[in-house]
Amino acid sequence: GEAPPVAIVLGIGAGLWVAGFDIIYACQDAEVDRSEQLHSIPADFGLPRALVIARWFHAGFLAALLAATWMFDTGAWYNVAVVFTGIALVYEHRLVLPNDLSKVNAAFFTTNGVVSVVLFVLIALDAVRLAVHLRVGVVHPRERVEGAEDGPGHEVGEADLALPRRLAVLVEEAPVLLERPHR
Repeated sequence: GEAPPVAIVLGIGAGLWVAGFDIIYACQDAEVDRSEQLHSIPADFGLPRALVIARWFHAGFLAALLAATWMFDTGAWYNVAVVFTGIALVYEHRLVLPNDLSKVNAAFFTTNGVVSVVLFVLIALDAVRLAVHLRVGVVHPRERVEGAEDGPGHEVGEADLALPRRLAVLVEEAPVLLERPHR
């Protein structure tokens, strides 16, 4: 099979997110890395530059999330997830300073834990929204209509719609599942 382009973009974005917060966490070990001659971004570039690199990686993550809005049928829930993530990442970077690493745990564990849960929930809600739209026959304007001129949007292909179509079946069967007696 072939991976949909949106999956590749989001995969790269997720890698940048992980690399960014890993750099922040590695700042705590910069001195040990230097003394043991280990190479890490904080040890090799210094804490101020390492934190700038982490910011750029997180900016790349946000760019990937934004790119997905042009590549796929995203809605309000997804957009809220992107805005929340941007605010949380700014907060994370304000917590950690080159001369004060005392809040690294709050930045690394708490902020990224909250971001991962909120991203999952909001993107899942957006996928359910898309599934419901597919079920009731709502066609997204980016979906190509036979004979129409190519526009700026992404052609929605079978791979893009696999999960939303499965969700549409679940939405259709939900009333039946809810009526079954629980044991």
